[in-house]
Amino acid sequence: MGGVIFNTWLGQMRFFDGVYCSFISIATIGYGDFVPVPDSWFHTVSIMTFLPAGAIILTTLIDTFSYYLNYVHYIGRGATSLIFSQLNSVLLQCKK
Repeated sequence: MGGVIFNTWLGQMRFFDGVYCSFISIATIGYGDFVPVPDSWFHTVSIMTFLPAGAIILTTLIDTFSYYLNYVHYIGRGATSLIFSQLNSVLLQCKK
């Protein structure tokens, strides 16, 4: 979406440069190699709305990804402990 905004709407940069600029801005990295210069007050307000909204969405996406990564980690732990408990019960039955 950032590539479309910076490319077609503002007309200042190529599409992939716009995607790069919007991601770097939304992720609050801010190298400063691309800077959008708004032509009007409306463009300024829309960029000032787009960037915080994108930061909120990116933060939510990263948080959701980390939740599921943690979930998969604990599923793996549960499977490992289940395998060891079954192996332990088989070994106990073999000793009898």
